[in-house]
Amino acid sequence: MKIDDSRTPPFLRSGVGKADSGPSAPGAKVTRASQGRDTTCLSEAAREIHAARRFLEEIPDVDETRVEELRKAVASGEYRVDPRGLADRLLRESLLNDS
Repeated sequence: MKIDDSRTPPFLRSGVGKADSGPSAPGAKVTRASQGRDTTCLSEAAREIHAARRFLEEIPDVDETRVEELRKAVASGEYRVDPRGLADRLLRESLLNDS
């Protein structure tokens, strides 16, 4: 199952968002490659967002173990679907997507 990231905010899709204004931002570090060059200033929040994004990219899209468990349950006839519960979740999901 591929997760649709069309609702993911652009700053999360592109890695690190814009840093707070200037080196005076709380927790900001300035890195200088050499004198007279551009500098980069990342706030603590931007570094945390970047770290969270890297962590999430390492998580597999599909839980293969769970998929195999479900396959076996369906094949053996042990998998049961609660029709009312399924209908309730479908309606709830539909209402959430409409707002």
